[in-house]
Amino acid sequence: MVEKVEQCWASLWNARAVHYRHEKGFAGDNVSIAVVVQKMIPAEVSGVMFTANPLNRRTDEFVINASWGLGEGVVSGILTPDEFIIDRKSLLVKARTLGSKEVRIVKAPSGVGTVRESVAEEHQARYSLRATADRGTRGRD
Repeated sequence: MVEKVEQCWASLWNARAVHYRHEKGFAGDNVSIAVVVQKMIPAEVSGVMFTANPLNRRTDEFVINASWGLGEGVVSGILTPDEFIIDRKSLLVKARTLGSKEVRIVKAPSGVGTVRESVAEEHQARYSLRATADRGTRGRD
């Protein structure tokens, strides 16, 4: 683990990071990085929530992208997740779009790392966040 933390720290000084800071006008000596270490848990569903709609910049909406398995599949872009647009005030689903979710990322059987698995067609055809969708969907299905 120490080696991986050191690699994260070192990434602060790779060419891409240095170039980015230079382009944005950040001082080269006054930078820091945090390394977060988390315990991996088995997840049936996971995803990402945006506290403002990144497509239209509306701050009265949350957007949730979710899929089967670990969040790595959503974050890495290897699959098309379900998308839910939630009204911030009422917490009702304003719109939802069914993603194809052909694959999922799960913890490897060995317990170390992750593996990619195909998702059964019946799961691809279902929304990954049933509880959210059942709360009072408005808009398209």
